[in-house]
Amino acid sequence: RSGALVDGVLCGTPADIAGLSAGDVITALGGQAVTSPGELNAMVARYRPGSKATLAWVGPDGRLHTAVITLNTGPAG
Repeated sequence: RSGALVDGVLCGTPADIAGLSAGDVITALGGQAVTSPGELNAMVARYRPGSKATLAWVGPDGRLHTAVITLNTGPAG
């Protein structure tokens, strides 16, 4: 299965609010398929903070989830 594996989620972030958790696999952002973590990073970089996008992911149980999230700036790294 392709996508971006979620290692963890910071409290209060859009991912947390949407219900993502460790072990989920992000499969699409804004209607475009996500095939790797690097591709997800590149896709997120094209959005401005405050933009809304639909996020799709598959949980460890195989169920598909979707949510509209409001993107913000990432943590300083």
